[in-house]
Amino acid sequence: MEQLSKDLAFAHRHRQSVAIVIAEMPDFKSFFMQNGKVAAEAALSQAAHLVRECIRTEDSASRYTISTLALSLPSTPGEGAIKLVEKLQQALKNAPLQVNGRALAVKWRFSVHVPDITPETNAQTEVQAAIGKLGLAAVAIHSTKPTSISIDKALAMITRGQGDLVAEHIPHLLQEIIPLLQQATPEQRWNLMKQID
Repeated sequence: MEQLSKDLAFAHRHRQSVAIVIAEMPDFKSFFMQNGKVAAEAALSQAAHLVRECIRTEDSASRYTISTLALSLPSTPGEGAIKLVEKLQQALKNAPLQVNGRALAVKWRFSVHVPDITPETNAQTEVQAAIGKLGLAAVAIHSTKPTSISIDKALAMITRGQGDLVAEHIPHLLQEIIPLLQQATPEQRWNLMKQID
């Protein structure tokens, strides 16, 4: 926020523009509950890393809320900010989130706000204006890999004779039970192998 305040003051003195871009993970709470803290933090860290790769040296980015990144783009018109958003969207599509061998679908939405800069322009107010524009467009970034299913759902599908539909999820399901198998005694593992064979 401090850097945005400086950018706005500089822009006012030199009669330039500043674009504010907001990147938000709108389903953060449900994503956190479904996938855990590690996956949620990984999603935000990955987005922050991609933002750093896409922005210019003079641009700045910071975490604004638990699920929101705010970018300040000095000397940037709206069209330039939109091009950056498109670049970020493409970067997120090209790098699907992988956590513990699982591909997770992450939804991001973006907004662009170019304030009318006056001596009274306030960074906090302008960021809130940018956040207010988030509902206008949501962009889903999904991995191309199949959505994972739970072990309970997989077992129910097998019981219904849908084992062929479960096959593509086997790698993910095995990853889910590895911690359980690691707790088993050698005898329990041996008995399990005999049942499988």
